[in-house]
Amino acid sequence: MNEIDWKWCPRVAAHEITRNFLLSQARLQKARQTLEAYGRDLDDLLEDFANLPFADVIEADSGLLEQYIDGLYNRPPKHGASSQPQITRITKTRLSLATIRRRVGTARRFYQWLIDRRLRADLVNPVPKGAKGESRGPVPPARQEPWFPDDAAWERILRHFLDHESLRNQVLLFVCYDGALRREECLRLRVEDIDDASVTITVRADITKNRKERLVALSPITYKKLHQYVTRERARLIEDYGGDPNGVIFLSESHRNPGRPLSVWTFQDVIKKVRKLVGTPALTPHKLRHLGLNDLLRGGMELHEVSYYAGHASLESTNPYLHPQREEVARKVRKATKWRDEQVKRLIEENESHG
Repeated sequence: MNEIDWKWCPRVAAHEITRNFLLSQARLQKARQTLEAYGRDLDDLLEDFANLPFADVIEADSGLLEQYIDGLYNRPPKHGASSQPQITRITKTRLSLATIRRRVGTARRFYQWLIDRRLRADLVNPVPKGAKGESRGPVPPARQEPWFPDDAAWERILRHFLDHESLRNQVLLFVCYDGALRREECLRLRVEDIDDASVTITVRADITKNRKERLVALSPITYKKLHQYVTRERARLIEDYGGDPNGVIFLSESHRNPGRPLSVWTFQDVIKKVRKLVGTPALTPHKLRHLGLNDLLRGGMELHEVSYYAGHASLESTNPYLHPQREEVARKVRKATKWRDEQVKRLIEENESHG
């Protein structure tokens, strides 16, 4: 099973019951990033109920959970809060609906686990589950399309990285975009995963969310920069500070952790800095995945091909990432109905000539 990093969820680690819940999810072979999400979400719940005896948290009723859910709608995010106020959501919430839904889903999973193991006297789950066509869950589905950079914003981002960021950060951006990778997948790629013959990188099944192996098809520019980074900057770090020449591709360049695998939070900090400088406050590492998948659709790939490349379990999982540009939709509509436009134009000209 995947190892749990307890420092991200100290309240969960402090109680045997919550600790065992997370361990049970690990034994079910949940991905590392899924375990981290469960841990953070449950830690958030425990923090919100910090004034209650732990036994009361275990026996919480629907009223308490409703208060918790209501609070999620009015709470600012804990990470990157300095730039978040610039983002206006049509839902009027500070946290995204996706984050709220995930936290509520984790709470429901936790209470169901308590019920299944007879650790809770009340056998009714205090977090209702919506049934499609019958009832709705406590958090409505998000209706807005997720933001991702338009062509002008993407060009500003690229110009900044090429002009001001290190070679490592440039490669990080390009590989994430080329592979439409999740941040953890990108940061756990290894040099030995690179296939020079096919100009691809294998995304190993053990580092993916759905345990499905796939590949990154590198552009010629990305491959060239990746080769430069691995053979120069990265090689110098390995020589100076030790490490596996065939190990994790992206290494820390900081004085505090030189040569160590790059952390998720360092990647986040890079993006946080860039989004302020180029004026894209909603930019996150995951938006690079959105953009990459959407560009594949714009380029003519079929939906099932994009879904396979993304490593999605179903086509439904791919749909939220795909957002045809308004101009592109308009162009295709006009092209598809050009014959009708010509007909109307002819009739107008005939009408005017007879007038």
